[in-house]
Amino acid sequence: MTLVVNTRRNRGFTLIEVIVALGIIATAMAAVMMTVSAIIAGLLPIMLGGGTGSEVMRRIAAPMVGGMISATVLTLLVIPAVFLLWHGSQCEAETGTGRE
Repeated sequence: MTLVVNTRRNRGFTLIEVIVALGIIATAMAAVMMTVSAIIAGLLPIMLGGGTGSEVMRRIAAPMVGGMISATVLTLLVIPAVFLLWHGSQCEAETGTGRE
């Protein structure tokens, strides 16, 4: 992600344009969402199933589903926002366009 941001910044894009473009890139989001949905779909029968050993398997599958959801939210929303906050202040300091 950092490599893509730096490459686009060197081509003249503003930081906000780069962050928005990274969030909208359909191929990256589609790959992440398809992977996460496949993993969660595979874990749902384990989480909701019954039978011998289902109590143990439920305790394994539930945190995995929660981890996949939280990792997806972090990857697609939180990390770009933190990146914008971190590098946005550096860009303002370099260009002198900070708030007065």
